[in-house]
Amino acid sequence: MRNLSLQGEVRHALPLRLNREHHDECAGRSAVSGKIVAVIRNSSHDGHLDVDINDDSVDYHRDDANEDFSSHHLSAQPPAVFVMISEGKLLALDGNDRLVWTVDLEKVVLDSNLEQDDEEGASTTLSEARSEWFYAAGFLQEESPEASNTNNTDTILGLNIHDRASLHITCLSHAGHVVSVSVESTNSIVSRNGSPEDGSECIGTFENGLECGGWSPDGEVLALVTFASEDEEGNAIQTENGQFRVPILMTMNTQYEILAEVRLEPCLYAEEQSNNIGNGSSEEAIHPNAITFCWRPDSSSLAVSTMDANVKTTNEKAETNPLRRIRTFSRTTLQLLSLSKEEDGSGRDVPNILPASPTWAPAGCSHYVGALQSSRSLSSKSSARGRPISMQVAFMEPNGLRHRECKIHMTYNRMNENEEVVGVAFNLDGDLLAVTSLVTPLTNGSQSEQKSVCMYGKLQLYHRSNYHWYLKYELRYGGGVISSSSAIISKAKFSEEDPYQIMVALDRRHLDAREYTFRWDSSTVYYRDNPTGKDSSVLAMAIDGKTLHMTPLDKAIVPPPMYASSLEFPAPVVGIATRPCFFHERSSRTDRNWVEFLVTMSDRKVALLNFGLLGNGVSLTPGFSPPSIMATVDAPGTNSSDKEMDILPALEGSVLRDITIIDANKDSFTVIAVASPKAAREKYISFDNLIEMNISWNASGDSSQSLSAEITITASLPLREGRALRIVNWSDTAFTEKARGSALVELSDGALSNIHMVEY
Repeated sequence: MRNLSLQGEVRHALPLRLNREHHDECAGRSAVSGKIVAVIRNSSHDGHLDVDINDDSVDYHRDDANEDFSSHHLSAQPPAVFVMISEGKLLALDGNDRLVWTVDLEKVVLDSNLEQDDEEGASTTLSEARSEWFYAAGFLQEESPEASNTNNTDTILGLNIHDRASLHITCLSHAGHVVSVSVESTNSIVSRNGSPEDGSECIGTFENGLECGGWSPDGEVLALVTFASEDEEGNAIQTENGQFRVPILMTMNTQYEILAEVRLEPCLYAEEQSNNIGNGSSEEAIHPNAITFCWRPDSSSLAVSTMDANVKTTNEKAETNPLRRIRTFSRTTLQLLSLSKEEDGSGRDVPNILPASPTWAPAGCSHYVGALQSSRSLSSKSSARGRPISMQVAFMEPNGLRHRECKIHMTYNRMNENEEVVGVAFNLDGDLLAVTSLVTPLTNGSQSEQKSVCMYGKLQLYHRSNYHWYLKYELRYGGGVISSSSAIISKAKFSEEDPYQIMVALDRRHLDAREYTFRWDSSTVYYRDNPTGKDSSVLAMAIDGKTLHMTPLDKAIVPPPMYASSLEFPAPVVGIATRPCFFHERSSRTDRNWVEFLVTMSDRKVALLNFGLLGNGVSLTPGFSPPSIMATVDAPGTNSSDKEMDILPALEGSVLRDITIIDANKDSFTVIAVASPKAAREKYISFDNLIEMNISWNASGDSSQSLSAEITITASLPLREGRALRIVNWSDTAFTEKARGSALVELSDGALSNIHMVEY
């Protein structure tokens, strides 16, 4: 078995503050009128600029809430990344996250309408009610030789304009607008102080809007879903009370020429979904009638999920009811290939499929189509007052038959929170499945209690081994009382190059994005050469959500996914640190205050474990008593010292990773960990911080746990050489006194650094 570890975190802050007219009562701040829907990397850019940014120059206490686009100077560096906001702004940022240019997509559409109708354009202005833009992606579009010779300048903003294939970004809105932004043309125009919108073109507008769309992974075919106004004979489509419509699935090439189109079955329409944004409602919730789709990784076919209006039931009355079904179509002709069905041969439809976009696994996972499914209908009356509804990702084979599932761990507080899964996605290799959730406070209780808890997002990463899906890691952006680090996930997308890198776009006081890089580590193995009583000399530990599976290899060999013992934690486990054998230690582990393990959880709490003194673990192996939870302690910042108050702002919302014990006494640990500094506006932070902490404990009179513990930050060291990849103890800690209080840090440039604890 393997455990998933967070290897790196890079935080980005948008170099602007969007104008936000509405007020979010929950967070007590201006509400977001737009969210990040796409982050696109410029493949021609080499990376971040080599600029030395002094940590002391970053003011983490600064409040930029009233700043907007006009208050920032534009960068003259080439764009490294493009970010699209749902209100219709496409931002180009350089390698230091500084703004290069901004394209107002609504203005591009307006200018196109003015050109088509001069009389109407004389009195038409840009409307305050903006349509919702839901998709953006880049593709290479072939340029004609004549077009490439229109400018004699070899390079503009660092990009060669003579390339035959140039980067274009396609942007789609629910109002039906399709806009293509030429990156090279926009760079050229901006360098001559022209309007950035002049480098974009409104390809057209679908009068019935767009439900979903996207480019194939190879960037050659664009799939769109709109609605039909007339039937195939040219007659207007009559729908009962406008409750259902007829979708049209079509494909286009890179020149936006239609390749094929097909009419789908009549489906329920997401009539409550407004084309306007900024109304203060929760945009993150997916409408139950929404149409969603995904491409197969090899671009050969695509899967479309619709809420069909009239599906015959299997009962004797042969009634028709709405039901969500998934169909797969070929890429070239849009020929129907399969329809989601149960695998028992009865021909029954798969029930309770939810509207989150399906995900198509690569070849390593047998090309399954994964779709979110609930244990029973969310609209039933029993769901509101019955037992909790479980969620899972159901997998369909290429022939449409359902085949196995991944059970989703619902890790929220069922007493005062509700969780809605809003997205699922496979990584490039298919060995990780990302599940995105939105956690909201329950409406019962007093009004003051409702305002004390805010919405937040979660990202869970699952891995399949031996036909079992393990929850290997959870990133949680809030929980509990309101904090400035609480955020909602607006977009989570795996990298198309690195299977263990994922970009997460967050919606909080400011829009920001974070890049996470993970690595596989072998199961944590604890070793002692002098076991006592029911201890183990070699203990293997594997993470599965809130449960830590353990097998004493010196007492039993249990094949996964089975295990010899387990221990349940209050929140999902994300890391384990074991106490090394130090040169000076001769204390017995039978001491009541002796702590052997530190377990970090996704709620930013740390658990202290000892071997079996409390017996709160479950063991299936005779002669073995698993570790017990002795105490849990909050992350640094609850009781902050003066030194911590200077350090904590830079660590706001950061994940402490690679926690390593470098020194130990009878009642305390000295540990070090890596944290990514808080993103600074227009300043890309190219280094990590090394954090030193002291964890102390003592006997407690509380019968529920044997110890009371406290964490204090003692030092923070910026790693100017780069970013840290991992921290490990020296192998001779048990034999060399000088190995105490130090550890080996591997940096991103390949260097190794010996870190020593601070002397007091």
